[in-house]
Amino acid sequence: MEKPTFQQRLKDVGLFLWNHETKEFLGRGGRSWVEIGIFYFVFYGCLTGFFIATIAVFYETIDQDSPRLQGDSSLLRGNPGMGYLPMPIIESTLIRVTNDPDDIQAYENSTKEQLQDYRNPDALDSVNCSGIDKPRVDGDKPCQFSFSELTQECNENNNYGFSSGQPCVLLKLNKIFGWTPNPWSVDEVQTVSRIPESIKSKYTPDLIWVDCHGENPADKDNLGTVDDIEYFPRQGFPVAFYPYRKQKDYRAPLVFVKFNNVTKHVGIMIECVAFDRNIELDKTEKQGSVHFELMVDDYFEKAAEIGLFYLVYYACLTGFFAATIAVFYETIDADNPRLQGTSSLLKANPGMGFKPMPDIDTTLVHSKINGEHQKLYIENIKKVLDTYQNQNFKNEDCSHVKTPRVKEDTACEFNYTALTSQCNEANAFGMAENKPCVLLKLNKIYGWVPKVWSKEEAATAGLPEQIKKNYTDDRIWIDCHGENPADWDNLGDEDDIQYFPQQGFPLAFFPYKKQMNYRSPLVFVKFNKVTPHVGIMVECKALAKNIEVDRTEKEGSVHFELLVDN
Repeated sequence: MEKPTFQQRLKDVGLFLWNHETKEFLGRGGRSWVEIGIFYFVFYGCLTGFFIATIAVFYETIDQDSPRLQGDSSLLRGNPGMGYLPMPIIESTLIRVTNDPDDIQAYENSTKEQLQDYRNPDALDSVNCSGIDKPRVDGDKPCQFSFSELTQECNENNNYGFSSGQPCVLLKLNKIFGWTPNPWSVDEVQTVSRIPESIKSKYTPDLIWVDCHGENPADKDNLGTVDDIEYFPRQGFPVAFYPYRKQKDYRAPLVFVKFNNVTKHVGIMIECVAFDRNIELDKTEKQGSVHFELMVDDYFEKAAEIGLFYLVYYACLTGFFAATIAVFYETIDADNPRLQGTSSLLKANPGMGFKPMPDIDTTLVHSKINGEHQKLYIENIKKVLDTYQNQNFKNEDCSHVKTPRVKEDTACEFNYTALTSQCNEANAFGMAENKPCVLLKLNKIYGWVPKVWSKEEAATAGLPEQIKKNYTDDRIWIDCHGENPADWDNLGDEDDIQYFPQQGFPLAFFPYKKQMNYRSPLVFVKFNKVTPHVGIMVECKALAKNIEVDRTEKEGSVHFELLVDN
């Protein structure tokens, strides 16, 4: 069976949408659409009527004035918890008091928002309940709460105590519909062990008493005495405000707790507990009490203390460091490194470096006749040569010295003119002629003395034949060659590679002992007959008895790639 084409599929879709022969739309005729429309209209009409009837029956079972589940049957189980303010950060229970204006404003705003509904009690439909010492079970109107008595010591004028380091914390007992307090009588309260003595001595049954204290002995000490904690307007919630029955304009009673003598710079864990027969204390379920942390810091005083501490700390640290450095320098020889030879990291086996190397990430020397390209290479080589050319001092002439100058403390004069006789800025260091010059330098190792073969030893030392023919024992010889047979061929003959001022580093420049105005000897290697447009791998070796070639550690030799383009 042939697979339908794209055009055939489009035609089938169009036919499904409207078939002009059968007069069908989406596969159905007119009568079919009318029948299915009537069916769904009746179906969803019945479903909607059933849903409306269900909701109506449900609302008929609901009491508009009181919840169906109360007391132990409700989720709250008839046991109120407590809340506190300020709490500008909901994730933290820490109240940190500083004299930072931003912190004070945040705490003040958090408290003011809660008090907004209490500011004008006369505008509310409430009654004066002063003198009532028991719950108003049948009261239809709520009690009037005195905003002025609440804020007599904790108000906006004193930033609720936060600006003076005597913070006020606002407490509120959570509302539970129909919950009625059951206070003890004056005589009964004396036998209740969980009530503090400070409350027993002044107890009256018209309040749900509140006590705020430190959770641990250290916390209690840091809060001061019992008299250092004040409550406004009274130390508890009047029982006349209960029970809550969704009265119009009902305002739950509030209590401000003022902490007057808090130890500064110490975090204090505080617990406030409400006492009544019908309140069970359950810290796990957060019922009957509230917990928060309090810390009073003088921002500027603390900053001064911290500043002084770190000043002394870093002064001592600086003194100790200076003393350590002084002792360290006393043990150092200013003229000689402590570790030399095989004990040093360099292990008395010098490596070699080369220039030009304008890009540190590549070892390719790309010679081509291009102004901008040549400029990069010229500048790279000149940075090394400038310290040799612009000399305002005169070193010792060592041209006659054939051996290392072990006992001398003066530096040898390097022949800059001979070095640049064939490789110089005028010919772009050979690149202008497609005969590039590469500058070689043996790395300095303090105290290292080269050991070379005698003329007789050189004959059997495995040196290149070209060097054996011209061998003298006054230098560390250098040999540059292709790494592979093809590279040898592309470099030309041995005579096509020239060395200036000579093929090696004179022994008279060694050992390096930090001589004044010391300049390491340099060698220019000029490649006169390089096959163009071919990448050539070149290796240059330094040849001496005590130089070991190790390409992995980059010792005794140097490797680079050479490419000449017209």
